[in-house]
Amino acid sequence: MVVLLASRATLAAGPLWAHSTALTLHKGAFYGVLLAVTLHLVAHLAEAVRTTARDLLRRQHSLAPAARWRLAAIGASLLTAGLLTVALSGHAGPYLHHYPHR
Repeated sequence: MVVLLASRATLAAGPLWAHSTALTLHKGAFYGVLLAVTLHLVAHLAEAVRTTARDLLRRQHSLAPAARWRLAAIGASLLTAGLLTVALSGHAGPYLHHYPHR
């Protein structure tokens, strides 16, 4: 994870001569982190499905306080992801112009 963050910082603000190496490190670290997150997700998937089903199958007015917080966190995460997608979608063009694909 540290390599992923450090390589991203180098890509964003580092010297041009380090861009190629940082990009290679960033790609490799990204796939490592993606694998770790996927394995972690799979390990907790059954418990998450059971908890979510229990929360959603109860009548809305009788939700436990923890269930309300979980549902609020899911909603906030989805809203944040949507807003970030819209906010950052225009940044690919300038980046690709500055660092053309080889």
